[in-house]
Amino acid sequence: MKVIMKVVEMLAWFDTNGKPHPIRFRTQDNNGKNIIIKLDGILNSAIERHAGNQMVRFDCRVTIKNTQRELQLKYETTSCKWYLSKM
Repeated sequence: MKVIMKVVEMLAWFDTNGKPHPIRFRTQDNNGKNIIIKLDGILNSAIERHAGNQMVRFDCRVTIKNTQRELQLKYETTSCKWYLSKM
């Protein structure tokens, strides 16, 4: 997987404990066109630290152009930003 660390717009829900559950996100392709990627499933999630900031990492499965791929999303808890970490 290639490291990207790109900020994305995320649609997610949060449970009563405050844990995020991502559903789909919007990003731009190489031509600058907006694309929406729906998550097929979350394989794993873990809490980690990145540059001193607490982040929740999600290893996910998605389908892009009829091809299943795995990617990694991160949610920074202090700034409430979502990142496409690896693809």
